Amino acid sequence: MVVGIGFSIGVDAQIEFKIMKLYSAANSLAEDVIGSVRNVHAFWMRPRLVQKYDNYLTQARKLGDKKSPVWGLIYSTEFFMIVSGYALCFWRGVQMYADGEIKGPGSVITQPLVNALDESGDRPEKVDGTIELFDLSFSYPTRPDVQVLRDFTLTFPARKTTGLVGASGSGKSTIVGLLERWYTPTSGLIRIDGRPIETLNINWLRIHIRMVQQEPVLFNGTVFENVCNGLTGTQWQESPREPKMERVIEACKMSNTHEFISQLPEWGYETQVGERAGLLSGGQKQRIAIARAIISDPQILLLDEATSALDPTSEGLVQKALDQASVGRTTIVIAHKVATIKNADNIVVMSKGEVCESGTHSQLLGMNGAYARLVKAQDLKSNQKQHSDTEATETGDEGEKEDTGLKQIHTSASHRKGVSSAVQQQELLDYSNWKK
Repeated sequence: MVVGIGFSIGVDAQIEFKIMKLYSAANSLAEDVIGSVRNVHAFWMRPRLVQKYDNYLTQARKLGDKKSPVWGLIYSTEFFMIVSGYALCFWRGVQMYADGEIKGPGSVITQPLVNALDESGDRPEKVDGTIELFDLSFSYPTRPDVQVLRDFTLTFPARKTTGLVGASGSGKSTIVGLLERWYTPTSGLIRIDGRPIETLNINWLRIHIRMVQQEPVLFNGTVFENVCNGLTGTQWQESPREPKMERVIEACKMSNTHEFISQLPEWGYETQVGERAGLLSGGQKQRIAIARAIISDPQILLLDEATSALDPTSEGLVQKALDQASVGRTTIVIAHKVATIKNADNIVVMSKGEVCESGTHSQLLGMNGAYARLVKAQDLKSNQKQHSDTEATETGDEGEKEDTGLKQIHTSASHRKGVSSAVQQQELLDYSNWKK
């Protein structure tokens, strides 16, 4: 059977090559005739050329007729194998049912744990913003044996900023996913203003909880259109352009974005951001994402590593925008950098899915625990970077001197090596040992 199909395909390829050669000759003839139509009529060449063109097509048709049996053999063999497979499956199923290996027919139905299109659920008129997590446990479906959260209990007070810090894999971003209802907890309860989160309408929930991620996603379009995406599902979604523009400008001013948008050449808010916002810098993209998040005036704001991928200059601008956007909202900030959360009303240190420490920046420093070690480690890294920058400048200046300059460079290198050694020793405390 396989040999027959292989032979048929080879014959078909040869015939197809001859047909394409005839079609090519016919097309070439037609182009020549159309390009010199006056000469064709002047020399009364039309009947002969028409006959020649017709001969090409006739030969191609005859070759096509030869292909029919070949295609018949190929398709008949293919469908025979398909239908035979169905027959074998049916026969085997009947045999298994008769032998008691299976109890009866069944069906496979895929039903999501969280249906984003579900219109049911409560839609409270007022949102205070208090979030409570009770005895929360969770494992990802792809890793059911790895428990990310273990009996996790925590309250996020309304209109306050709470920072979450901890090692990678400690469960910080998992909390964001559970609040957005991307996942359902294995056990435990999540309440918003005293209402279980699963009783709330999912569209209503996501309108009142907005998020800014580390890598913001902007769509190919204008700045105005991207910020307006934050109005989807709200009462302003179908508003006329002018009211929308007012809200866009207001949100951009709050996110420290309006100034740079106004300075964009020619178009301003109608400037195209390009595919994946490739025409904007990282800081500009992040501030537009913040404007998109707050344009609908959400009561709860989630900031997941929103500044970690930015350079120091952009980080300062974005951090200022985040501070302004957080005013009057329940804000949850996930960060690795202490500078991002040091002014939070409460800082929670997480380790292996549990709360390790909590308090304000000064309180946690006084505990001299995991948070204090993190602060010291980051201070050492910052000092090393500043020292390296200074030494690089001094090295450039001293490069023009002779023996004295060489001695200073040698001393600087030794000092830099000592600082690097101290940093390496401090980093042995790594975030994986938070509860030490």
